[in-house]
Amino acid sequence: MIDVVLDGYSLIDGSSDLHEDHYAIERVSKVADDTWKFQAKVRVNDRDVRVTIPIPVKFAGDTAVISLTNFMVPGFGKFSARIMFWDGGYAGTWTNGKTHGKLFGKVNSNPASQAPAP
Repeated sequence: MIDVVLDGYSLIDGSSDLHEDHYAIERVSKVADDTWKFQAKVRVNDRDVRVTIPIPVKFAGDTAVISLTNFMVPGFGKFSARIMFWDGGYAGTWTNGKTHGKLFGKVNSNPASQAPAP
């Protein structure tokens, strides 16, 4: 994945309120057998923060699955998650040990990276 945006929704278990989620993935590259480096831009408190994180990814045939167990995400804390990517979409479940939730959406081209240079 290069220059994509994960456009979707999240839902905290026990609530029916959908929350919009958008994650800009600048680049994903393989660094070891089951480890991929994700370079992303995430919005935190109304500002964009760039993060580079090595993430375990497994494959079930042609389906990539992010597989985190008590994984420390700098600035966010520990998370466990299973998020699958297939056919232009993603879906999964996550927990931070206290809160559990679901997420789903589409993988789209990043319109910001398609803009012509001034």
